[in-house]
Amino acid sequence: MNDHRDALRVALPHEWRKLVDAAEECCFTDPDGCLRLTLPALARAERGNQVGAVIILSSFSAWASFDQGRVSEAVSRIERAVQLCRQLGDNYWLGRLLTGLGWFLANLDDHQAAVECYEEALQHRSAADDMRGKAATINNLAMSTRWIPGRFARAAELASEAAHLFAAVGDERNEALALSNRAEILLQAARTEGDDPRAARASPLEVAHQAARQAVDSADRVGWTQVMIDARRHLAATLVEVGAIGDASVVVDELGRLLPQEGLPNQWSEYLTLRARLCRMRGDLSQAIELLKEAAGNCARLSRPLHEHAGVHEELVVALESAQRFEEALAALRQYYAFILGVRDRATGQRMEVLANRLDIERLANAARELGNQAQELRELNQELASQALTDPLTQLDNRRSFDAVLAQCLASDQPFALLMVDVDDFKFINDSLSHLVGDAVLQELASVLRQAVRGGDTVFRLGGDEFTVVLPRAGLTAAMVIKGRIQDAVASHNWAEIADGLSVSVTVGAADRMLNDTAASLLRRVDLALLSNKQRVRRGTERQSSAHRATAAP
Repeated sequence: MNDHRDALRVALPHEWRKLVDAAEECCFTDPDGCLRLTLPALARAERGNQVGAVIILSSFSAWASFDQGRVSEAVSRIERAVQLCRQLGDNYWLGRLLTGLGWFLANLDDHQAAVECYEEALQHRSAADDMRGKAATINNLAMSTRWIPGRFARAAELASEAAHLFAAVGDERNEALALSNRAEILLQAARTEGDDPRAARASPLEVAHQAARQAVDSADRVGWTQVMIDARRHLAATLVEVGAIGDASVVVDELGRLLPQEGLPNQWSEYLTLRARLCRMRGDLSQAIELLKEAAGNCARLSRPLHEHAGVHEELVVALESAQRFEEALAALRQYYAFILGVRDRATGQRMEVLANRLDIERLANAARELGNQAQELRELNQELASQALTDPLTQLDNRRSFDAVLAQCLASDQPFALLMVDVDDFKFINDSLSHLVGDAVLQELASVLRQAVRGGDTVFRLGGDEFTVVLPRAGLTAAMVIKGRIQDAVASHNWAEIADGLSVSVTVGAADRMLNDTAASLLRRVDLALLSNKQRVRRGTERQSSAHRATAAP
């Protein structure tokens, strides 16, 4: 869509302007066709020094790559466009590009980086007087801010601000979308933070319910089916949470009439799960189980994302336990934990075998126990076993067994990933000179620092002693080096003197990314060599500084 502020496009020669208009028209509807059009054109634009065309075509080809699931390629293309656009100082396109980059990063679960992109984009949107673009950026910012700990309230405020801006520019469709997003954020906040019975104001669930009602009304006014569906999903979920089964059933029936089964597979699975939960709450357990099995089959058939499988199986476990079908419940629980943990190694199998044995013992010894107590004990037992099998007791990080399983799963997939190996410098000196208690405290504090320094989707493991590793999904060596720098900066700036007077801690980090035909041994060998090389480089630098100091001090 052309905009009067799009000076970059207007300045293009007529031939290039027609080409970028055609690319924009097909980048979301026909990504394959868009790439066939834009990639040769990009090469010509580069050769002809058509910088404006390179920027715009890079943006559209990035979105086409993203729609094909090639997110890392999309990030690379749009970052190139951002770099060129900074040189030109075009606020309109910088706002668009940074908003797109933020969206890509959010889909990689790096919400902190996404928030930073959106916040910079807002500055350029405002400078370009692009109010509709500003509203879109704020809307995206709200959806990433909710994943930052303690920021639910701010996220809801941002979604409200986006809705007001869309209304101000007369965009009722996206106003409805922003209101639906606000309802989703408030529902997530209510589920996470819970109701406070001491609060005089409306409870979080009541606020989420009101927001969902407002979103439904807004979506119905504009007749945008997609948002009508989303808003009703949020409304039905809030009604289920408060136990309003009758009202929830009415909304779910409306949702079923709106939702085409084949056209929107992710909403269809959520719809079936909602219906199943209502059946369970009414005591119709057989119908609930059948609906959930249909939803699970839908997820498997359409290769839906991990969290959708997990959501369906979590509800299926509850329904099967409520029906006292414990063997099936255990099978569903196995699948649920496979999705959540992403682990298919021997440790998971052993943990589940123990769980099965303990469940059999409970059945014999507690035949008369109430169904609710059985379900609760089963969950507590499984959490305890999972913690013992996969958690390091000192740092509460995942342990070597968990790391081996996750690494095996990463190598079995075709997705890129990288490893960081982190080693505490002179840790033996800390133990010997300050005591092992201080050494343990350093390891515990370092675990916390590492968790905060990595991205949202990354996992930190303690392998043993003072050796830690980080698995970086969907990351190459460049991204790994960025996270490596974050870690070293975080450790260097941390106040270690709180543990012991005069204590300072530094770490050395090695990085390596997955290569073709890598095995666990070959990848670990490369990251170990990188760590060793960095340690030697630091040691040589320290020796040079010491020699320089002696030379300066010499008479």
